Amino acid sequence: MNRRCTVRPPTDDQKNTRQALVEEPARLSMALQALDWRAATIGAAALGVLLVLLFAAWKFAGPLTLLLAAIATALALAPLVARLERWLPRVAAVLLLYFVAFLILGGIGWLVIPALSSQAQEAVDWAPQLIDTVQQWINRWNPLEQGRVVDFLKSQLTRFAGAIASLPLLIVSATFQLVLIVTLSIYWLLALPGLRQFTLSFFPRDRREQVKDVLGEMGQAMGGYIRGTVIDATAIGLLTYIGLLVIGIEFPLVLALLAFVRRVVAPALPLVGCRLAGAGGRLERDHPIRPKRDFGLQDFRSLPQQGQLAHCGSS
Repeated sequence: MNRRCTVRPPTDDQKNTRQALVEEPARLSMALQALDWRAATIGAAALGVLLVLLFAAWKFAGPLTLLLAAIATALALAPLVARLERWLPRVAAVLLLYFVAFLILGGIGWLVIPALSSQAQEAVDWAPQLIDTVQQWINRWNPLEQGRVVDFLKSQLTRFAGAIASLPLLIVSATFQLVLIVTLSIYWLLALPGLRQFTLSFFPRDRREQVKDVLGEMGQAMGGYIRGTVIDATAIGLLTYIGLLVIGIEFPLVLALLAFVRRVVAPALPLVGCRLAGAGGRLERDHPIRPKRDFGLQDFRSLPQQGQLAHCGSS
């Protein structure tokens, strides 16, 4: 018995399914292309914003540095202001704190700046002798390379001497910058409560207390780091000055200031000033500027020199 196979026409659901299967890859491809364009656009925009920010940071590096220094100073002094607020209004506490700081820094400057200028001028006058001594050292090491090395050292020493000679102008410029930093830090300390409230207004109410605690911990950590760095640098500078003064090295104040600045600017290089002090001591031993001061160290000076010790060891 023969049966006829009849082909039923597809239903509407089947037609829609087939059409969807045919159109879905095209839609997916279009969606991926649109997504690629969006990602590329967002990436290009982010790169452009980053380049603009880097250019602005490079262009306004000086003002931004002063602003960051003012913020760091304000954060370092914020705990002291908070303690003084228990007895005084905030404005009076800030002004009293800066007045005491000015008295202390002014007294230190009155004692240090004249001696620093005198020693800096002596260092400039000593530069030719220093060049001759370095040239003699190089002649002992490698006569073939002495010309190039001496030229390089002369250029570096000339730059160093020029920097020391322009020290008064640098002091005046640093004074103006210090006044600007102090002014900005005073405004920052006075506006700090309002700035905190303004920052907290961007967060939900149930999260503001947590954000406030986090901001307080951040400020305390940064202020503590800055205070610790300054105290550490001050201790290094004082110990360097006392040590150089005791053993009779020339320019102790200049070298101690270098040690202080190196500790503040580059925390990873706190001993560079001590190395410079050692180099200055060896150079001054070969070409003394004036008779050494006697601190009861005659026994140490009578010890054999390094060359004699090396000769005895080799023999």
